[in-house]
This record gives sequence, structure tokens and C-alpha cells, in this order.
Amino acid sequence: MRGIISVLAATAALATPGHAEDVGAYLAGRSAAQNGDFEAAASYYISALAEDQGRADLATEALTAFVQLGAFDRALPLAERVEPGTGLPALVRTVALAETGDWGEILTRLDAGLTIAPLPDALTRAWALVGAGRMREALAAFDAMAADRAGDEGRAGFALYNKALALAMAGDLEGAEAIFTLPPAEGLPLTRRGVLAHAVLLGQMGRGEEGAALIRRIFGERADAGMTALAADLAAGRITRPLVPDAAAGLAEVYYSLSAAMSGREVPDPRQLIYARAALWLAPEHFEAMLLAARACEALGRPDLATAILQGVAEGSPDHLAAEMTRAATLRRTGAPDEAARVLAALAAAHPARADLQASLGDSLRELARYPEAVEAYGRALQLYADGAPMTWVIHYTRGISRQEAGNWPGAEADFRRALELNPGQPRVLNHLGYALVTRGESLDEALAMVRLAVAAEPENAAIIDSLGWALYRLGRVAEAVPHLERAVEIEAGSPVINEHLGDAYWQVGRREEARFQWRRALSFEPEAAMAARLEQKLASGLVEIPGDSAALEPAVANGG
Repeated sequence: MRGIISVLAATAALATPGHAEDVGAYLAGRSAAQNGDFEAAASYYISALAEDQGRADLATEALTAFVQLGAFDRALPLAERVEPGTGLPALVRTVALAETGDWGEILTRLDAGLTIAPLPDALTRAWALVGAGRMREALAAFDAMAADRAGDEGRAGFALYNKALALAMAGDLEGAEAIFTLPPAEGLPLTRRGVLAHAVLLGQMGRGEEGAALIRRIFGERADAGMTALAADLAAGRITRPLVPDAAAGLAEVYYSLSAAMSGREVPDPRQLIYARAALWLAPEHFEAMLLAARACEALGRPDLATAILQGVAEGSPDHLAAEMTRAATLRRTGAPDEAARVLAALAAAHPARADLQASLGDSLRELARYPEAVEAYGRALQLYADGAPMTWVIHYTRGISRQEAGNWPGAEADFRRALELNPGQPRVLNHLGYALVTRGESLDEALAMVRLAVAAEPENAAIIDSLGWALYRLGRVAEAVPHLERAVEIEAGSPVINEHLGDAYWQVGRREEARFQWRRALSFEPEAAMAARLEQKLASGLVEIPGDSAALEPAVANGG
């Protein structure tokens, strides 16, 4: 895979363009690419290329942007201008030839030195042999890959999985099943896609009930709408075709698997999006590839592209529900809660028996401070779940927060206590309920004990430690509060709430200069307007409130809900 890395990183070693116009367009394109604005990047690079037709490096940068957008048709003419056929240009050429079924040309180019990276090259050759009707040679190629484990621990798994798909496509169903049922140490890693492929194979073999049972056994209640629909189709005998019907779909599976192997990294790998886009170009309805492409776009700072990809799932598709739920989650994460709530409300109306939709809608409404509506959504979710089901503690907890914010403390307390019945010792609930009781001056011994239990459960959680310190402060035990608040600031130095709390405690114990330092520090973190005004007032006049008798802030943990 080093070939693609070198292509994507090539800008660092580019020669300086020869004309001022080139320089401006090139720099603008590079800036746009770094910011995830692939459309603008492609436009700028094409503009620079128009001024200097011989610049293969500019063609490479432009085709990179087009691939990131999923526009392989626009990338191909640029790929043909770049020599030699390595890295990303080689990938684009291969995808174009696979789309038209020109497997002989792919094999010819591989023999002539076309290369993406060792692993995709080997898999591409095997699938090109399948596409060319040379199945015996293809199976031998897969076997050679599985036997050659040097330097790549996952190589055998890739080879075996693709061999099983090729056998299923060719009608050797028993041979494919023999691979899917290998012992874990010899066979395939347990992945969602692998389970799906095995289940579909059982449907091909006329054993749909077994396929449905496999899905239920592996996923249970975690099965999404698409997987649930597949299980129903398997049980009804409606699945008889292979998951991968031809060599182009097999190559798409290669690119999907490579993308999946790169997902979830702390630093986003641009190759993940490129491989996911390649999979989708060859298999536009590959739902798992859509999810990977969407996640990659979000990680690269383009949630708009992520949601656009997910909107490509047809409304009648069994994957539509999962796609829309993922789109709503993306909208919530990336600052569009109103749109997320609209998506979830539409889904909840269309699927009124789905408890998870009602719970997600409640979360979205709570984030929008639409607390009465959130309470109603959570209530519907609880009615749909089995009474006392373990996972419902979360819904009781979040409904309790919503009821508290809506001014219904008795209902909120009942929800918090029910959450603790279902999940005894849960630190978030202990912290929230304990602090709320302290603030209200109710059941003080029990309340302080709850917060102490929460700290014992999560001793490095700055927000919960802050709650303990702030609870002691509110009870007038300020000297006891100080070390807890200092510890919270040590763990989470950038929290304006915790810094303000520590400043207040310092003031009350006579450490006035240290108090002002903490308030200034809290102000430096740009808190919301009301807090900023309060901090300015404290810096100007000091603290006049009396512990245990003030309209104090909520604890830091409450901000996270």
C-alpha cells in the first residue's frame, strides 16, 4: 500500500511551478485539499494543469481529489497522463477496466508492472483471472496468497475470504462453506461482512433457516434493520444468489476490505476513503462500503459528503433505516441537531414499533433543550422495550435529566432511582442524583455518599471529582472541597466550570489572589455568555455568595448529560 501513500504525500516533494498563475492555483488547490474541500482542490489543480500540460504531479493531485469525491470517470483521463502505472493512478485504471470487464487488459498491465501495492495487486490478479474465466489459476493464486504470510499477518484472511466468495460465485458451495467453517485460528476473523457472506451462502445452499439462525446467534438484539431483513428473507427461502455475483463485485469486495482494515484509526488515513470510493464505483449498492466512505468523509472534515453518501440508499432498501440512523448520528455529531431531529422524527413515525428510534429521537430533542418532547419520546421507548430490560437504565437516566430540566423533579428522581435499580452503582447516575439532592438540600447524607461512590468507581473522572468538591462546597465544608477541586483541575485543566468552582472555593478559604487567577483562567477558555459575565463580576467585586445558599452552577458532569 506504500504506492498510494507516496502518491497522496507527493505534494511535499513537488517542484515549484514555472508560472505565477500556476503557483497561485497550485497553492490554492493544496490548501483546499488539506481542508477537505475536494471540489475546490480539483478545480484549482485543473486550472494549474491548463497552464502547464506537462505537469504529471498536478494531474495526480487533481485525480486524487476526483477519487475522494467518487468521480472515477473524471479521474481516469488524468490517470492515463501519469506514468508509470503505480499507486493511485494504477487503482483508477484498474477500476475503469474492471467496470468494463476488460480482465485480460488488467492482467497484461499487471504483467507489465502496473502496481497499487502488494496485497491489492495479488488480489486484483486473482479476481482478474476469475473474470477471464481462468478459475483454476485464480484459486491457485488465492491459495498462494494464503500460504505466503510473510510480512502481513492479515494476508491469509484476505485470501481465504476472497477465495470463498469466488467459489460461491462459481457454484462450489461446499468448498466455500468449508472456508467459512474453518476453526478461528485457521480461518477468517469474525466480521459483520463475513457473517453476512456466510449467511447468504447458506441461503444459496437451500439452508436459509441456518443462515437466519447464524445472524441471530452472532448479532442478537444488535442486528440492524438490514441484517434483520436479510434473516427474514433467508428464513423464507428468498436468498438464492451469491453475495458476489461477478468478478467486478469481487474486486469491489477487495477494496471494501482494505478500507475496513484502515477504519477507526486515531489519525484518519486518506486511503480509507479512496478504497471505499473504489468499492462503491464497482458496487454502488454496497451498504458497508457506503458506511465506510461516510465515516471517512466525516473524519476528514466533510460531514456534508458523509450525509450525501448515506442519502444514496434507496428508501425501499432494507438498509435505508440503518443509513438514515447513521446519517442522523452524523448530523448530531457535526453540529446539525435540528436536521438530525427531523430525520429521526420521520423515521420514528415510519417505524413506530422501533424502541431504539424513539430513544435516539429523545436524545436529539434533549440536546435541543426541547425537554417535554424528549420526555415523551423516552416514554414511548420505555413502553416498547420489555419491562425492566437492562439497557433501559440509560433511557430512565436521560429521561430523568429531561424531566429535571423541564421542572418535574419528582419524576426525575423516580427515573434516576429506577436507573440505579436496573444498573446499581452506575457512576453517572449516582453523581447526577447525588449532586441534585445536595443542591436541593434533600437527603444530604445519602446524596454525599452517592457522589463518593461515583468517585470511587471513576477516580480519574474530572467531572465527577468536581461534583464531589462542589457538593462539599455547597454543604459549607469548603476546606474539604478544595483538594477535590484541585484534583479535578489537574485532570481537566481546560474546563471553565471546574476552574470557576476552584476559584470560588479558594475565595471562601481566604486565598483571594489564587481565586482571581482561577477565574481569569476560566474566562480564558471562552465560556458561554452567562458564565463569562459572572466571571467578570467576580473579578471586579469578588465573591459575595454564601456556600449552601447560592444559585450555583450545575456540576461539570451535568453538561455532558
